[in-house]
Amino acid sequence: MEIFNKLRIATLTCLLSVLLAFLYSCESNNVPESENNPRFVQVSKVNPRYFSFSDGTPYIPIGMNLCFPRPYFYDGTEDEGFAKLEEQMAQLSKNGGNFVRIWVGADFFNVETKAGEYDTKKMERFDRYMKLARKYGLRVKLCMQHFRNIAAVGPNTSDENRLKNQFRQPAYAPLFANMEEYLTSEQGKDLYLNYTQNFAKRYADNPYVFGIELWNEMNSVSAKIELVKKWTSEILPKVKTIFPNHLVMQSIGSFDSERGVRNYRAFMPMGSNEVAQVHRYLDCGAPLKICHGPVDVLCADAIDFVLASAPGKPVILAESGAVNPRHTGPFNLYAKDVDGTILHDILFAPFFSGSAGAGQTWFWEWYVAKNNLYWQFGRFAKAIEGINPLEENFAPSRFESGGLRYYVLSGKKTVLVWIRDAQNDWRSELELGRKPRAVKDVCVPLFKFSGTEKIASASYYSPWTNASGELNQKAGNVELPEFSRSIVLKMELKQ
Repeated sequence: MEIFNKLRIATLTCLLSVLLAFLYSCESNNVPESENNPRFVQVSKVNPRYFSFSDGTPYIPIGMNLCFPRPYFYDGTEDEGFAKLEEQMAQLSKNGGNFVRIWVGADFFNVETKAGEYDTKKMERFDRYMKLARKYGLRVKLCMQHFRNIAAVGPNTSDENRLKNQFRQPAYAPLFANMEEYLTSEQGKDLYLNYTQNFAKRYADNPYVFGIELWNEMNSVSAKIELVKKWTSEILPKVKTIFPNHLVMQSIGSFDSERGVRNYRAFMPMGSNEVAQVHRYLDCGAPLKICHGPVDVLCADAIDFVLASAPGKPVILAESGAVNPRHTGPFNLYAKDVDGTILHDILFAPFFSGSAGAGQTWFWEWYVAKNNLYWQFGRFAKAIEGINPLEENFAPSRFESGGLRYYVLSGKKTVLVWIRDAQNDWRSELELGRKPRAVKDVCVPLFKFSGTEKIASASYYSPWTNASGELNQKAGNVELPEFSRSIVLKMELKQ
């Protein structure tokens, strides 16, 4: 008996040791991603039209511009500013968001108080922002600069001057006569690269940095476009050397004119420009008439153009929204868009047109926060749940039939279709006050997508009601449930 008891004790001790070792191992592996298991976002090696993490798993950016705390020129305390930012980051994360964009040079964060000198307290403020990003699981695109001219307009004694000064960098006025001299001189280039290197010292190893954007809408600076192109082509690979683990990209202003056609064709295909971005807004003053119409159509058209102009790259609608004519302020009908129909189209239309992620809206405070529309991000996340675009290698297409627009992603295992009511748009709903109609008795012929013999099952998801369910195939058709505005059809293919 004594021998038996000793054996039993020895066995239990051994099992306990194994259990403790296992628990220790689990605890050791449960470390923050950025410390021992960094996953940087990169262009997928399997399918370069999409993003992946460095471990090969897909990354579909879902988020928005959250560039600085509003109002434009924040006059509150640092804590008040961060309270605004954290509330929006928390709500975005809670609703499936995983991405934000920040203007590093905005007044609230701007660390360069004098040319080539960096404010350590402002850097600590930026550190605070990045800690929040990590806390809420958000990847951050760092837009490094946005100013368009050098000398200040005058003292910030009026709102007009404050707005103009936001896009100027008076710290450089003693060194350069104008923007062209800044862009073409070695001193100007060195200032930009040293400024970028200052952030790399802190963040070159941080996987919560999505990527580095050289400049916001750089075609808008006070310099000849040829000089801007030359500067961009020279600086892109140098910044990549500074941030070797991160995506590097450039941005161009709103695609609303024939000049935009030329600029996007010139900038986005650049070899060192890793992400083909596009900005486009609903703008009834824009020269291109497509910018006056339905938001889903203007978003999809922008993606089509950039996909064709920069083939083989991930494409993102990086800024969108609605403005008063010629960007004279946030859209005067935003207050009426309490359901977020504009945001819905910005999120869904790009991805279902072949983009690498959801569209990213501007006006985070005037529109998203004010109307409490964070739930819209969650509905997009739910619509694409379980989808791996790297494996699917989606081919986008679209057609219109029976008053509906069909945005189709045809993949190897799955066909996804976002169906948008063509009789409902911002004008009918917000300007004319017509409630979205109930779309009934829609029978979808499956042969339009992949042939009935290839479809194993079909289901639907309603982003507006958060309802989902299986659909029965009858004589090669499926009948959709009643819906308003839009619905998602998902078909699993036989393997």
